[in-house]
Amino acid sequence: MKTVFKILLTSVVLVFSACKAKTNTTARILRSDKPFSISLERTPCFGTCPVYKVEIHSDGRIEYNGKEFSNPKGDYETFIPLDEVELIRRAIVESRFLNLEDIYDNVYISDLPSAITTLTVNGKQIKTVKNRYNPPPQLVKLEVFIDSLWRKELEAKE
Repeated sequence: MKTVFKILLTSVVLVFSACKAKTNTTARILRSDKPFSISLERTPCFGTCPVYKVEIHSDGRIEYNGKEFSNPKGDYETFIPLDEVELIRRAIVESRFLNLEDIYDNVYISDLPSAITTLTVNGKQIKTVKNRYNPPPQLVKLEVFIDSLWRKELEAKE
C-alpha cells in the first residue's frame, strides 16, 4: 500500500510540476491594465561599445540616456503610439521574460559588454536579466525590438 501511495504522490507532483513549467508567468504579471516599463542598458567594453540606457513606459513615453560611443549622446524623451506599446508588451510576454535566467555570462571572457533588461510593473521592479554571453534567442529578439523602437523614434526627431 505504501508503494502505491508513493507512486500516486510522485505522479501528482510530476503532473503539477509539468503544468507549472508551461505556465507563462509573464502573461499573468503583465496584464494590460497594469502600468509597466521595460529598460535596456548597454554597458561598456574595452573598445568602442555604445553605452546607453533606454526605458519604455506603458504610457508610450521613452526615456533615453546616451553616453560613451552612443548615437545620440545625451538625454532624450519622446513618445510612441499606444499600439506600439502593446507590441512591446506582447514581445515581453512572448519572450517569457520572467522565466529567463537572471544572468547569461562566461566568467572566462572579460571584454564583453552587458545588456541589462529590467521589467517594472506597478512601480515595482519585477525582474532583471543580465546578458553578457550566450543568451537564449527570445532574449536577443526582445533586446533588438526595444532598440528598434527607440532608434526609430529618435532618428525621426533629428
